[in-house]
Amino acid sequence: MPVLALAALAALIFGPLARAGFVYDDVWFLVKNPAIRRVAPLTFLLRPETGAAPGSGLALGNFRPLATLSLAFDYRLWELRPGLYHLENAAWHLLNACLVLALSRRWLKSRAGAWVAACVFLVHPVQVETVAWISQRSNLLCAAALLASLLLLTKDRDEPVALGAGLATYAAALYAKEEALVLPLLVLLCDALRSGRLSKSLKERHRVYAALSAVTAVYALSRMVIGHPWSQFEAGRPSIRTDLMLGAVSFAVYLGKLVFPVALRPSYDYPAFSAWAVAGGFALLPAYAFACGWACGRRSALGLALAWAAIALLPVLHLVPLRPFVAERFLYLSAAGAGLAAGWLYERGGIWRWAVAAWIVGLAGQAAATVPHWKDERSLWAAAVAAQPSNAFARVCYAQTLDEPAQAEGQYKAALTAQPSEASRFAALNNLSNVMLRAGKPRQAGYWARLAAREQPGEVHALYNLCRAYEAAGDPRSGAACAALRRRRTEPSLP
Repeated sequence: MPVLALAALAALIFGPLARAGFVYDDVWFLVKNPAIRRVAPLTFLLRPETGAAPGSGLALGNFRPLATLSLAFDYRLWELRPGLYHLENAAWHLLNACLVLALSRRWLKSRAGAWVAACVFLVHPVQVETVAWISQRSNLLCAAALLASLLLLTKDRDEPVALGAGLATYAAALYAKEEALVLPLLVLLCDALRSGRLSKSLKERHRVYAALSAVTAVYALSRMVIGHPWSQFEAGRPSIRTDLMLGAVSFAVYLGKLVFPVALRPSYDYPAFSAWAVAGGFALLPAYAFACGWACGRRSALGLALAWAAIALLPVLHLVPLRPFVAERFLYLSAAGAGLAAGWLYERGGIWRWAVAAWIVGLAGQAAATVPHWKDERSLWAAAVAAQPSNAFARVCYAQTLDEPAQAEGQYKAALTAQPSEASRFAALNNLSNVMLRAGKPRQAGYWARLAAREQPGEVHALYNLCRAYEAAGDPRSGAACAALRRRRTEPSLP
C-alpha cells in the first residue's frame, strides 16, 4: 500500500513531464551526441569524451559511463522522443523513494514514519531538477545503486551473497556518478550507530571496509589511467581560500534549501562574498557537527539523518572545484536525510505530526508548481530570471529563447549590468551583435561584435559576426575582419 501511494504521488507531480521537451544540456548529452547512437559500453568507459557532444566541453569532469550507456539504450528504444525519457527518469525516482522507504524502516520505529521519510524524498522540490532534466540520469542511477548497496551492506548479519551484491552495486554507483564515493562513510555511520562504538564497528567489519576500499581504489585508478580529471576546470584550483569560503557558504545554502526550498532555479550565481555570509557559513559548520555528534551519541535516527544530509554533500562543497556554486541536483541524496529527520519528528507525535504533515503538503505543492518550468527552454529560463534577476547567465539563456529582437536585446543588456562572468559577458556581447543584424542594424551589430572580439581575440564566432556586420554596413574594415576569419579555417553557425 505505501508503494502504491508513492506511485500515485509520483504520477500526480511528475506526470506533466510526459509533455516536456529536451532542455538545457540535454542537447549536448543526448540530442547532438553521436556516441549514444550505438550501445558501446567499453567505448563509454575508455573514452569519457563520449559522454557529451564534441566541442561542448561538458565531458570534462563528468566520468559517468554507466549514465551514457543508459542513454544509449534509451536512444535505441525510442530515439528522440523526450516524453519517454522523462517518464523513465520519474520511474527511477520512484524506485529510489521505495529504497529510502526500505532503509527508513530499519531505523524508525513505525511504518508511518518510514513512509513519511520516503514521501519527503519523493516530493521535495529540490528533486525536480534531477527528475525533470534528462541529463541527470546519472544522478538517478547513482542514487539507485548507492541506496541498494547500503541496504545490502548494513544488514544485521554479513552474508557473502549480500556482500558481493553490495560491492557490485557500489561499483555501479561510482561509474554512474562520482558522488557515490560517500557510500563507505554512510556504511560506517550506520554501523557505528548500530553498535554504539566506531572502533567496534571497524574491528568487527574490517573485511567489509577493506572490500569497499578496494572497489574505491579500482575506480580511482581507472579514472586516473584513462586520464579523466576530477576538477571541472582545465586550469585546476584557482584559490584554496576561495574554495573554502564557497564550501562554507554553499553548505548553509544547501541546508536552507532542504528546510525552506524557496527561489528554486536551474542556475545559482556565484556570491559576492560578505563578511557576514562567510562568518555565518563557517559558524554553522561546528554547530551542525555538534548537533550530529549529540544525536549520534544517543544512537538516534536523528543523528543518522543529520549526518547523512551532510555526508552526501561532501563531494559538492568545492573540495574539488566545481562549475556551479550551488545546484539543486546536488541535494538529491541529502533529501533522504531530510526525509529521515521528518520521519523521526513524525514519530514524536502530538503537534510534530501536524507540523510535518503541513510541511509535506507544502513541499508537494511547490514541487507540482516547479515541474512546469521544465517544459521547455523558454519557461525554464523565464522562471530562473524571475527567481534571481541578477543572474547574468540565466538572462543570457533566456534571451536566446526569445524570438522578438527587442526583448532579447533587453535581456542581453540586463545581463551585462549584472556582473557577468567572462563567459556570460562574451555571450551577451556576441549575441547582441546577432540581434542587431536580425533587426537590420549593422552598425550597432558591428559595435557589439567589436566588444566581443576584444573579450576573446580570435574567437571565431565573434570574427564571424564582425565580418557579417561590416559587410552589411559597407564598412571598409570588412576585408580585414573576413580575412581574419578565413585564417581561422572555419565558419561556425550562428550561436
